[in-house]
Amino acid sequence: MEGMPFSRRVRDLLAVLDGSDALFLDAWDRPRNIRHKGVRDLVTDTDLAIESYLKEKLRDVVPGASFMAEESSSTLFPSGTCWIIDPVDGTTNFAHHFGDTATSVALWENGRIEFGAVSAPVRGERYVAERGRGAWLNGKALNVSAVAECSEALVATGFP
Repeated sequence: MEGMPFSRRVRDLLAVLDGSDALFLDAWDRPRNIRHKGVRDLVTDTDLAIESYLKEKLRDVVPGASFMAEESSSTLFPSGTCWIIDPVDGTTNFAHHFGDTATSVALWENGRIEFGAVSAPVRGERYVAERGRGAWLNGKALNVSAVAECSEALVATGFP
């Protein structure tokens, strides 16, 4: 991700994500231990392992920051300086070996998101953005669409 104008903290986050991506990919072809948190809400051992890894490593990136992580948080609202973590964003997809799944991490500070990244190792994609410094996909700058009318835009969503 050289050439991207990001702060030291973002570069440190990306290094941590390299490690979590390795855990993610190591688990990708292994059998899954799947549990239900709710009717349609799944959790796997991979969710727990990646969340634990991220919490351990991110403590050094921003010392003193709290964590709001999907598998262990008791609050729904960040405060102060807080890492927001979804270790396996798309656990249902992961559980069914469908590659549209990722790890999502952001830092909440001063009442807003300051930077974040979405790393989709199965697809080989990493999105990263930092307030005032832009957004990137695999080292290439992203831009908003130049389309002025919604009728001319591509808008898509889906839940496999």
